[in-house]
Amino acid sequence: MVGVEPKKGVSPVIASVLMVVIAIVLVGFAYTMFSGMAKTAGTAGTRAMGEMEKSYQKLEIVTAIYNTSNNKLCFKIRAPGSNTLTIPIEGYMTYLIDGQAVTVTNNLAGCPITGTPNCTDTGLDLSPGDSCYGAVTWTAGYPYLFEIQHDWGAYDSIAPTYT
Repeated sequence: MVGVEPKKGVSPVIASVLMVVIAIVLVGFAYTMFSGMAKTAGTAGTRAMGEMEKSYQKLEIVTAIYNTSNNKLCFKIRAPGSNTLTIPIEGYMTYLIDGQAVTVTNNLAGCPITGTPNCTDTGLDLSPGDSCYGAVTWTAGYPYLFEIQHDWGAYDSIAPTYT
């Protein structure tokens, strides 16, 4: 035939093989990309759950007594039995009197309350229901408010009684 060109192109068999290969490559790429994201999301979710669990833990100031004869504020802190985690104390706590950060001592001499462990003990952790004791020397007049702040978010405050 004159003026008719023969059809040129890829044979149907080769076209089918190419489509299958392209589909396999795309599925492999998608699997690699999404499995990496799933692992990252799983790790981040686990970390977020742990941080949220920490934020539910509480600490309570059971008592705070200011001894006017020796300028010592003595206190007892307790981790409630409702806590689900053991709370680390050393290096995580901030103690405040009337909004000013103070240093807790391990000397409970002259305190109307005593006990062990001391809140300054190395490596101290408070399991649910456990308590610790401490003292602060305060010479700036009668303290109005004693506060504790923990890095996990636990907070409590109390107006000290006087002896």
